[in-house]
Amino acid sequence: MTRDTPAVELLRRPLTAPAWMAGLGGLALFAFGATVGESPGADAGASTATVTETITETVTESSSSPAVDAAAGSEIAVARERLERLEGDLDARGEQLAKRDRRLDRRKARLDERAAALEDRQQRLVAESAPEPEPDAVFYDNCDDARAAGAAPVHQGDPGYGPHLDADGDGIGCDT
Repeated sequence: MTRDTPAVELLRRPLTAPAWMAGLGGLALFAFGATVGESPGADAGASTATVTETITETVTESSSSPAVDAAAGSEIAVARERLERLEGDLDARGEQLAKRDRRLDRRKARLDERAAALEDRQQRLVAESAPEPEPDAVFYDNCDDARAAGAAPVHQGDPGYGPHLDADGDGIGCDT
């Protein structure tokens, strides 16, 4: 089995934050060395190899530090605990909201029942308080018609009374 170079090994495994930052720093060194450090007669291949080795060593040194890995693991554990606590709080609040929704639904149902009962009661009251239809209105054209109907004399407030039947204005029509 062939062993990969340190740079290939680095690319194959997931990068932790310190390794990523070291790689970025190495890339910056490479760019700086490739543009500034070269002289017109220098061998470009040799300088590139030197920069690549420097990057590999920097990344390997920074990523293999047990203290850094332990610190990162500790931070991740703390973040996971906080996330679990927040998720628990969120679940508890969700349950509280569900309880409130159920209470609101029950209250709404009671209000709907009361509104329906009130509507029924209101319709009954309207039906009960509706005025009874008046019997056919009685009207006499003159006192002869009132006498012929047997209603003379006609008093004010009686059916068929009218001011045209009360000549003297005393409230009694057809009294003469």
